[in-house]
Amino acid sequence: FSERAVISRVGGDEFIVFIPDTIEMTELMKKMSMALEIMKFEIASEKRRSQVSASMGATLITSNNVNYEMLYKQADIAIYQAKRNGKCGYAIYQTMK
Repeated sequence: FSERAVISRVGGDEFIVFIPDTIEMTELMKKMSMALEIMKFEIASEKRRSQVSASMGATLITSNNVNYEMLYKQADIAIYQAKRNGKCGYAIYQTMK
């Protein structure tokens, strides 16, 4: 993400990335795909192996959702859509119908 991006832990294993710059949909998709690849790895011990992955949800600011609560709600809807689609994926609220 850009240097101007704000990355914050919401709680547990949830994080928010706020990108204040204008970003095209294809660029957002590219960044989300790259982030998911970085977060995909394996943890191994003598007794166990575990796969680590992430799911991501995003929304874009429109004239209808300019407050934090609405943005959070839309991104949350998107992340649950991503989880329903399978592990290690993303969804963008604006593209869901």
